[in-house]
Amino acid sequence: MNKIFTIVFFIFFLFFLLLVYRAYVINQPCKHEIKIIESGSKFQINEDILNRFKQSLKIQTVSYGQRNQNFTALKDFIYFIQKEYKDIIAKEFVKLDIINSFSLLYTIEGSDPTLKPYLLAAHFDVVPADGQNDNWKFDPFSASIDEGFIYARGTLDDKSSMLAQLEALRIFLKKNGQPRRTIYLAYGHDEEASGYQGAKSIANFLGNTSLEFVLDEGTMIVEKVLKGLDAPLAYISSAEKGYLTVKFYVNTTGGHSSMPDPEESPIFIVSDAISRYSIDLKFILCTPYFFEG
Repeated sequence: MNKIFTIVFFIFFLFFLLLVYRAYVINQPCKHEIKIIESGSKFQINEDILNRFKQSLKIQTVSYGQRNQNFTALKDFIYFIQKEYKDIIAKEFVKLDIINSFSLLYTIEGSDPTLKPYLLAAHFDVVPADGQNDNWKFDPFSASIDEGFIYARGTLDDKSSMLAQLEALRIFLKKNGQPRRTIYLAYGHDEEASGYQGAKSIANFLGNTSLEFVLDEGTMIVEKVLKGLDAPLAYISSAEKGYLTVKFYVNTTGGHSSMPDPEESPIFIVSDAISRYSIDLKFILCTPYFFEG
């Protein structure tokens, strides 16, 4: 009896030590050497750039679901982009295709056809804010500025990427003219509803075009997410998790819910099937350019 007690006590003691060790390791601050790099030249956002961004945020390009969008706002947004960046389209080596009525594909033809083109992607639809206005400090489509922050749907996801790319392209073309390498700018209108009408249509339009790389929307600059790091952190997202939708169907003998069959209940059968379902996670090798110095 004492021997069994000793063994049980020893097992619980080892388990306790394991919990203490894991708690200690997980709560340790980051010990890796982190270098804070500051750019010698800082990009100044002038009032024109800021106002264009704010105007884009006020256009309520909401996606409620597949084929359920604010199509009037999408048309207004496309008109806004064409008007505000008409100097880009005016270049003889730049072409704009409107894909599936609402998505945009800019082609900036490079001077060297031997170089593979690359593609920058973003989307300009946003998720709804209906019923959430009370949780916002400002109206979600007001583009109000407070303490250096802009409050609006699309500030992070993802009109910021789109407008930043167009502003950068405008500056580049003004200073350097035609690039050597062809550039594609692909902007979908229904990413928040899975992108079947936008991104998929753009991909079909490009066909078998071989690309050097694709850069899509990523994460943002965050603060206080890593212990021991007080400076703002800009994530480099080099991969993305996909998703899978699985539907389970069960056919059993009918009956009343007040008298379920304890052995053949559809709920039990489906629950058992879900518990047995497992996914073999695989990581796709990221582009090596993310890791080259």
